[in-house]
Amino acid sequence: MKLENFLKKMEKMKSEDFFGIQYYFEKGYDGHCPCFNGKFEIDGKKYAVWGRCWRVSDNVQDLNIFTKSRAKKKTMQIAEAIKKILDAQEWYNPYTIQINPKISGYKSIHDLL
Repeated sequence: MKLENFLKKMEKMKSEDFFGIQYYFEKGYDGHCPCFNGKFEIDGKKYAVWGRCWRVSDNVQDLNIFTKSRAKKKTMQIAEAIKKILDAQEWYNPYTIQINPKISGYKSIHDLL
């Protein structure tokens, strides 16, 4: 998918569809918690996303984006588009964006993508 198309799709996500973004990334999402994860590809680069609630996050709530892409501006555009939708859900608190954070139990980013 092209970045422009991804950003348009995120812009169209409706906040009325409360779990829409979670279902978009995690097909078997159960709706009991805002936590979710998924993988996607934009402009030929692989990304993984993990949304984590206050119970399991490093901060109040985390939006973790994993990628080997060196395009920092593009990665932030992706993260900010997802964060905007998550923050509109008014779960517990706004999300903190983390790009390629260290995750216990994973030796490298290659394990996540």
